[in-house]
Amino acid sequence: WGARTLLGRGGLAEIHGAIDALEARVLAERVWLFGERTLEGTARQAVQTARGSGSPDAHWAGAMLALFRRSGDAAREAIGRLDPAQDGIAQLLLGEVARLDGDDAAASAAYTAAVGIDPGVLPAHTAAAQMLDRPQTLDAARAAFDTLLESTAPNHVDSRIAFFVHRARAGDPKVGAELDAYIAEHDSVLGPGQRARLYLARGDAALRAD
Repeated sequence: WGARTLLGRGGLAEIHGAIDALEARVLAERVWLFGERTLEGTARQAVQTARGSGSPDAHWAGAMLALFRRSGDAAREAIGRLDPAQDGIAQLLLGEVARLDGDDAAASAAYTAAVGIDPGVLPAHTAAAQMLDRPQTLDAARAAFDTLLESTAPNHVDSRIAFFVHRARAGDPKVGAELDAYIAEHDSVLGPGQRARLYLARGDAALRAD
């Protein structure tokens, strides 16, 4: 009762539930966003522990792990427990499900909605720019990445990596040397998935330079 009175919360059980859900989300993000595959089992256990909390963190985490396994149905089930109309992260996850389904129009619309609901959902900005990364809209993609990295999220690692990938595909002659310098400076702090994307971009840049 003291916890309820002092904190305005439903007691210690609710507080512990919220902490469990947050831990599940952090672990799931490391698996999904950074490719830390060795944490997947621990993350799944954390999601199971947190599922009864009712916290959005637990449902976000469940959807992220489903996406990591490329299971659109499981991700949709987790997102269905959220309110995407009011939830920028849920919209981001819906965009990822749509991309998994090959529905680029729905993916782009979801990413745009995510940014509109919560501009702080930086992966949605990155994903929206990536959706423009195709031959007929390369200029628009470059402009979106420039805005993202100059003002919206200058220090967001995944946005920087996505921009390197875009420039490599576009045949930017300077990107190879910049990738070498970036990898040398940051390699020790990158997640496995981030490192893999950088090395793939470096290989793409080398092939186009030959």
